[in-house]
Amino acid sequence: MKRKMLALLLVMLLLAGFCAPAMADVNLTSNGKALDQSVNIIDGRGMVSLSTITRISGADASADADENIKIIKNDTILKMKVGDSAADLNGKVVTAPVAPQFINGILMVPLGFVCNALQIDINWDPQTQSINILYSEKREGMTPEDILGKCFTATKTMNSYKITGNAQVTTNMSIVTPQGTNTVPAITVNETIQGAFSQKPLVMDMNMKVDMPAGLPGAQAQGAQNMEMVMNDQGVFMKMPDGVWVKMDMPGIDYKALLEQQSNLQDPQYIIDQMKKYGITLVFNNEQNKDGKSYWVISAAMDSDAFRQIYQTMLSKMPSLLPQGSATSDQLVPQMMNDMAKNMQADVVMNMFIDKSNYLIKSVNGDMNINLALQVPASAANQSPGQMNMKMLEKINFEISDYGVVFTSPNVSKAISFSDYVKTLAASTKTAKS
Repeated sequence: MKRKMLALLLVMLLLAGFCAPAMADVNLTSNGKALDQSVNIIDGRGMVSLSTITRISGADASADADENIKIIKNDTILKMKVGDSAADLNGKVVTAPVAPQFINGILMVPLGFVCNALQIDINWDPQTQSINILYSEKREGMTPEDILGKCFTATKTMNSYKITGNAQVTTNMSIVTPQGTNTVPAITVNETIQGAFSQKPLVMDMNMKVDMPAGLPGAQAQGAQNMEMVMNDQGVFMKMPDGVWVKMDMPGIDYKALLEQQSNLQDPQYIIDQMKKYGITLVFNNEQNKDGKSYWVISAAMDSDAFRQIYQTMLSKMPSLLPQGSATSDQLVPQMMNDMAKNMQADVVMNMFIDKSNYLIKSVNGDMNINLALQVPASAANQSPGQMNMKMLEKINFEISDYGVVFTSPNVSKAISFSDYVKTLAASTKTAKS
């Protein structure tokens, strides 16, 4: 009896092995750039997520509650259904080599079949075990880089603009130690932002309202906190809850160096070159019409490697901004931030809606997914060292308006230093108690 049970178990394991998706070390590249996207092999066919299809082509790819899939790119409409190899391509019935299916909870579609439908060149390189995508697109004779170059030039000419919008940040965190896993309930923070920016002179005026989740330490009773900040060539200023403007004490910061770095962002060619340098991919999404105007939609995507490079470049410039010889600049902050970069995983996509009549950005929306793994030292609560895993998802939606309109920034000439503000606050508290 035991031998029969063992034989049956072996047969089941073998069948499971044949039926499971192959997790071969397959690379995926787009126009020569490696993509940090998962590829599963089913019956010799590469399967990818709908988000990967969008990343490669800029197509609108979605699935409804009934598991119907729709992929739209310009005049091409491809309809598929989970578990069914039959598909509809612009009203014509076609057959996929492998049916769309869920793999590890993620909806996957056959990459080669979708690429052929969207007229995207794809090939397999057995030497490097790579699936290579070759795809480029122009609108009115211009590439995404060409249009963005014109966009940045137009923005620079306008000199100033205003921005309004919102962001939602959801954080999931857990701490893993030999004693077990401690999971912190998810925290969602909603932010409403209004800002005005001027390039010459360089001024940033930012108003932010943050709706804090109930029970979060430091949150006000009404669950919302308001913050106003001004940055100019004199420093960074913040408006305290009692209405007093305070200049943040940042001894040793070279504001001239900071402004010079910012001035580079006013050079359109510099921005395009930096995008290429860090491997940020640009593709056209489907054009949109809104309020009687036509918009190009350009998607800019960063994977973990691109995000990490930008992050590490920022770290390398910290010594020029922080006071030298201090624990902050030489040890504590850089060490902490370098630790964060080691195991950082990121997936960032921003969609820019550009007015075809004047090349100015009308709106920006996007998602930012960041996973961090940090080493946690032993403490009274955790007797052994452990690891803190943090997942952050940020969704943003901004409108940009009032290009070229001069704005008046708050008068911060009478701002006091943060250290003086703290002393005054402490003295007031002491007087109130006495």
